[in-house]
Amino acid sequence: IKGPLKLLLCGKIVDFSLLPFGAVLNSDTMKYAEIPESQAIRRVVTIENKANFMSASYEEDVLYIFTHGFFAPRERAFLRQLNQALKQTDVEYLHSGDLDYGGIRIYQNIQKNVFPELQPYLMDAVTFQEFSSEVIPKDKAYLDKLKKMDVPTELEELKACILKAGGIIEQESMLGWNIT
Repeated sequence: IKGPLKLLLCGKIVDFSLLPFGAVLNSDTMKYAEIPESQAIRRVVTIENKANFMSASYEEDVLYIFTHGFFAPRERAFLRQLNQALKQTDVEYLHSGDLDYGGIRIYQNIQKNVFPELQPYLMDAVTFQEFSSEVIPKDKAYLDKLKKMDVPTELEELKACILKAGGIIEQESMLGWNIT
């Protein structure tokens, strides 16, 4: 994680805003930590790729979460607890991932199992066109699998771009692009 998350752990408040380069929460920390409702978080951004996560600039009201793919059960439980703690505030939930089949699946999984309010970030037609020189061609079987995939309305344009281009864009191609 990277951002202003506060946890109650062993009777003490741990303030991760003091670690602007980020920190790792292990499974025991997630199991035993309590998440106070008083948080300075106004935006939660899940990021699929570690290099993109690391390059995201620290912002006082943004909590970045490195997804590393699909969240494990304990991670999902912890993040649902976070979502509950943030219910009293106006928080925006965004996900930035690969512009491909896997990125769409990860987005859907987070939206279904963790943050129902989730919206895609830099996973749209404009971003795809901006980085079209980075398209990695995919074979017919891959494209057919994507074609059959049901996607949320907010990702239909991305799916169409991938199919039209006949390839995908890895999130690493967008390093240096401002993630927030």
